[in-house]
Amino acid sequence: MTMLYGLDRPTSDVDVLPVASDKTIQNIMELAGEGSWLHKKHHVYLQIVGVATVPIDYDTRLTEMFPGSFTRLRLYALDPSSIRLGSL
Repeated sequence: MTMLYGLDRPTSDVDVLPVASDKTIQNIMELAGEGSWLHKKHHVYLQIVGVATVPIDYDTRLTEMFPGSFTRLRLYALDPSSIRLGSL
């Protein structure tokens, strides 16, 4: 949210919803999870959301971050203008 929309980031974790295989998620968490080399270098880490209530059609409110910048990775963020209290 900070990178895409300039909003404050009060924590050093980035919550993510996994949409890949368990093995892929495990590999990503080893690379970018808490305590990883990337965490130590950039002071931010990925954290898998264990329990999340996502709204119906949430995928229509996603914006791709940095399209075309990565070969094998796509990052999406929820459009903050589409968030209504109680809608998440």
